[in-house]
Amino acid sequence: MLRRPRTLRVRLLTILLYLTFLTVFGMGLSGFIHVRNTADDLTGKLLDQTSQRIDHRIDDLVHTATSQGDINLHLLKAKQLSPDDFDHMAGYWNEVLQVRRTMSNIYLTREADGTSLVVANLPSRGLTIQEQRPGRKKGETDVFNFRPEDYPRRALNPVADVVRGRPDLDQRTWAWYKAARDAKRSVWVDTYLFPDETGAPSYPGVTYASPLYRDGKLVGVLGIDFDAFVLCRYLAGIDVSENGYAFVVEQRGRNRQLIAHPRPEVLLRQTRRPGGARATELAPLDDLEDRLVVDFLAQVPGDIDPETLRGTYSIRFQHDGRTYLGVYRGLEEEKGTAPRWLICIVLPEDDVLANAKRNLLWGALIGVGVLLLAALLSVVTAGQVARPLEELARDTEAIGRFELDPRPTGHSMVREVDRLACATEDMKASLRSFRKFVPAELVRKVLASGKEAVLGGNHRRLTIYFSDIADFTTISESMSPESLVAHLGEYLQAMSEQVLAAGGTVDKYIGDAIMAFWGAPLENAGHALAACTAAVRNQQLLRKLRERWQAEGKPPFRARIGINTGEVIVGNIGSAARLNYTVIGDAVNLASRLEGLNKYYDTEVLIAEATYEEAHDGIVARPIDWVSVKGKSEAVLVYELLGLKGEVGLDMEEFAELFGRALQAYRRQDWTGALELFGTALKQRPDDEPVREMVRRCEMYRAEPPGTDWDGVHRMTSK
Repeated sequence: MLRRPRTLRVRLLTILLYLTFLTVFGMGLSGFIHVRNTADDLTGKLLDQTSQRIDHRIDDLVHTATSQGDINLHLLKAKQLSPDDFDHMAGYWNEVLQVRRTMSNIYLTREADGTSLVVANLPSRGLTIQEQRPGRKKGETDVFNFRPEDYPRRALNPVADVVRGRPDLDQRTWAWYKAARDAKRSVWVDTYLFPDETGAPSYPGVTYASPLYRDGKLVGVLGIDFDAFVLCRYLAGIDVSENGYAFVVEQRGRNRQLIAHPRPEVLLRQTRRPGGARATELAPLDDLEDRLVVDFLAQVPGDIDPETLRGTYSIRFQHDGRTYLGVYRGLEEEKGTAPRWLICIVLPEDDVLANAKRNLLWGALIGVGVLLLAALLSVVTAGQVARPLEELARDTEAIGRFELDPRPTGHSMVREVDRLACATEDMKASLRSFRKFVPAELVRKVLASGKEAVLGGNHRRLTIYFSDIADFTTISESMSPESLVAHLGEYLQAMSEQVLAAGGTVDKYIGDAIMAFWGAPLENAGHALAACTAAVRNQQLLRKLRERWQAEGKPPFRARIGINTGEVIVGNIGSAARLNYTVIGDAVNLASRLEGLNKYYDTEVLIAEATYEEAHDGIVARPIDWVSVKGKSEAVLVYELLGLKGEVGLDMEEFAELFGRALQAYRRQDWTGALELFGTALKQRPDDEPVREMVRRCEMYRAEPPGTDWDGVHRMTSK
């Protein structure tokens, strides 16, 4: 059921209300976006500053460890400390840990026997000195714990702790020792669980390990630790936002490990070892209690290198149905001098945009009021616009009936309506001119000028296209006039559509022939390639139509096409009563001659050299011959259009190249070389008439060479 059209006033009122609504909505949305962007910008700066504060704190920890490690190494190399004098080293390191409270442990493990000296600041005991020595059995280690004031007089100290026969505590087998020994330089080791005084993994920390060499031989490895809980306590004091917080992640290749969090318990999980004993380990991401951290890290590229990151990177992501903002950055230390850590910060977007959303609500309420006021004004405006538009509607209906008599132009108080009335009169003037033209598609193009047509033309470089049906006279004698007209009409319609689809102008139909051109009235820089494209598409379409026509018992039309590019005169030719927008000139005549030349060479599409030069990047063609057509003394190189680049096989391109080389040999009067090349081409395409024609000529000229004035041009004596 068709809906009844609404009145102009109702439509205008609806449009005005829509526009007002969109304007109010757009302004409100724009304001919200502006506030949001501002909030995002401020938040980004705040998060960047916060991440820098955390970075500086970590830098302090890292620098403290690396500087003390370098000092220890220097003292040992300078023999101010000795790896065999544990008493002296323990006293010095004990004083260091009392000053540098951020460090947890300082220790040395000797390569020769695996004996270790550890000065530790244990969470449960405070400062403690520990020695680890090989046990009675292979693979066992004895652990001796001392209070600093009692070391090394263990035998005189009844409260010293002794743990004997501890398996797998040989420090030489631990990751920190092997990493420094293999690297042969100071390294930061991935975060792991530090052992307590009994050697059991207890709390997370990181180690800075340095190998000690004397005379090129490894003496042992020095280590300095600080536990991650120091950093956790610092992060807990960072005020990011009401619900935001910061954490630190360690990059391990493509894997990651959470190593610092405002809630330290998140870092660890309890597991059971074989036999049922409970053990503590770092919680992997898959088993992490804080899933917000997991969702955040899912947005961070897995293959990034924290050591090469510069600056802060922002992301926005979803977690439990809420939008979160986040940033991450690497440490600003030089590459290789700091752990491969990412400083990360997350916070809910609502912590930032709560005020913006309240402002949006107020804006919406104000917008509703503005919309109501706009409705009243729209009613008045619709009436002012509708009356002159109704007059224009009646005038437009007259134009639809081709009643083009001029009338006085009415004026409206609305500028756009007034301009529309003037434009309507200009359109009528143009239609009065272009109704003199026959081709409807040409009229549609020229209407855009808004001017009345007059006699005249101008010089322009165009591409001209002629096509004709082969043996049309014979075909027409076998059909009734009615059938012939219908059959020819289907052919002309199909061919013309391809010309128009390629941007061409159908000039005229001359019986069964079609004349078209490209580059006018609308300019087209690729007019040569467009004409070639139309020719290829027409031949492709004709092959399909011939199959259907044969099945229907109709004659299968075959078309010959000639294309040339050159300077012509294009414009309005004729009289004041009847104009024809067409082209004239020598280039037009050559295109017509090329169409007829197809019959001589048994080809479908021939193009002039000028067309080939402009379109060769997009087509595949072979040179056929140097020809002087009837009515022209100047010779032209004629090409056969074989197809479009990318649509023909490699064998076709190779054949075209082979024929071209053979033709060059022919032009040089190298009859034997030309016959050899043409013979190869004939084996590839035995039915190719141009090849056979050139073979006949070469054999003739080899038997009876031409005179000295022979220029290789074939002169046609007929059309």
